[in-house]
Amino acid sequence: MLSSQEQEKISELINRAVLGTDTSLSRRRGSSDEPLAIFNAVKIDANGISPSFWLLAEQGKIVLCGHGDTFQEEIHHYYHQLAPSQVPNDETKLKMVDAQGSILVPGYIDIHSHGSWGHSFDESNMSSIHRARNGHLYHGTTRQVLSLVSAPIPSMQKSIRTISNIMKNRNDVLGCHLEGPFISPRKKGAHDLTFLKSPTLRNVQRLTHTDSHAIRQITLAPELDNGIEAIEDISNSGIIPALGHTDADYEKSVEGIQHGSRILTHIYNAMNPLLHRAPGPIAAAVENRQVFIELINDGFHIKNSMVSIAMKLAPHRIAFITDSMAAADCADGLYSLGKSAVTVYNGHAYISGTKTIAGSTLFLDEAVARAVFDEGIEPKEAVEAATLTPAKALGLDSPNLITHYPLGLIQPGFSCDVLLLNKSDWTVKSVWLEGIPIR
Repeated sequence: MLSSQEQEKISELINRAVLGTDTSLSRRRGSSDEPLAIFNAVKIDANGISPSFWLLAEQGKIVLCGHGDTFQEEIHHYYHQLAPSQVPNDETKLKMVDAQGSILVPGYIDIHSHGSWGHSFDESNMSSIHRARNGHLYHGTTRQVLSLVSAPIPSMQKSIRTISNIMKNRNDVLGCHLEGPFISPRKKGAHDLTFLKSPTLRNVQRLTHTDSHAIRQITLAPELDNGIEAIEDISNSGIIPALGHTDADYEKSVEGIQHGSRILTHIYNAMNPLLHRAPGPIAAAVENRQVFIELINDGFHIKNSMVSIAMKLAPHRIAFITDSMAAADCADGLYSLGKSAVTVYNGHAYISGTKTIAGSTLFLDEAVARAVFDEGIEPKEAVEAATLTPAKALGLDSPNLITHYPLGLIQPGFSCDVLLLNKSDWTVKSVWLEGIPIR
C-alpha cells in the first residue's frame, strides 16, 4: 500500500503524462508522438496466449504485431514500405522495450467504480477526481467509467458537468455511470434512502439532458412506477440502461431487457437471488446474450465458487468491475460514499454503524489475479473479463466516437493501451495509455 504522500507524487506525474502538465486542463494530451516497440513478451488477451510476442505502435495505435526473433527486421521492413516522406525519423525515434518474458495484456477497463486514493468521483474538486482516477490508472485500469451514487438531482447534474469537462482533457475517462437515484428502496444497499427518486420522464430527463454524451450507463430498477418507460427513454437517448439495485422478479427483469437494458449491475448483489422457482434478474440476464454482466471479484462481495459459476453461465459476457470507493489502496478508517459515512475495517467498507457493504477497496489488477490464482479461471478468460468484455458492453471494441481506436485486444488497429505484468503474481509492472508511458 502506498502512503498518501507517495500517491500524491505519483498522481502529479500521471497528470503531467496525461494532461501535459500537473495542473493545466487547457488541452487534451492525446496519444504518444514517440513510436513504441515492445518485444519478448507473453501476450495474453481474449484471442489467446502468444509467447515471444512483439508489437509496434504509432500515434497511440498498434500498427504491427508478431512473434519470434525477427521483429527488428519486420519493423524495419514496415518503415521502408512507407512513402519516403513518412519514413524519416520514426524508426530512429523508436522506443524499444524488452519485456523479458513478462506478461503483456490489454489495458484494463472498469465500467463501475466510485474512487480510490482517498477521493471519490462525485467530489466537486476536479483535482480530487484526477487523483482518484490516477489511482486506478497506476494499477493498470487504462480506461474507466466514473460512477456516481444516488444524490439530489442538482448535485448529480453538477457531477455530470464536471466529468464532462474532465473528458475534454482526459481520453482515459469514458464518461459517468449514474448508479441511482432510480433504484429500489428494498435493494438500495449503501445508497441514502432520502435521495431515491421515481423514474418519471421529468426526473430522468433532468439528468440525461444535462449532458447525454458524458453518461455511459444508468442503473435503475425496472419494477418501479414508470421504470419500463424510463428504460426506453434512456436507451433512446444513446445511454445504456443497466438493471440493478432491483427487487424485480424474472418476468419484470425480462421486460426491462426487452425494452433496452443491456447491463446487469454487479450480479448477485442488491437483487433477488437465483432460485429454482423464482429465477429473478440473474436468470433473465444470463439467458439473453445481448446483456453484459458486472461482477465484483474481491472475495468478499462474492464467494470464489460463485464467480466461477457466473463465468460458466455467461461466457464472454462477464465484466469484472471494482465498485471501489475512496478507500482503495488506503488504510482502514473513516471515509465517505456520497453523503454517507463509511467505515473501512480489514479492507472492507461498511456504512458506519451497520453491516451494510459500501463498495469495495478493489483494483482490477487484483480482480484478474484472483481469477487466475484463486479461482482457477483460464488466463485468457480472466483477462477478457477486464478488457474486451467491458469494451463490448460500451460498444468500444470497434472504431467509435469516444476512444476513436477500439479497445480490448492487442492487435493492429487497436489502441496501444497495454500492461506488462509480473509472471509470478500478475502485479502490474508497466502501463501505457495510447502509447504514453504511465508507469
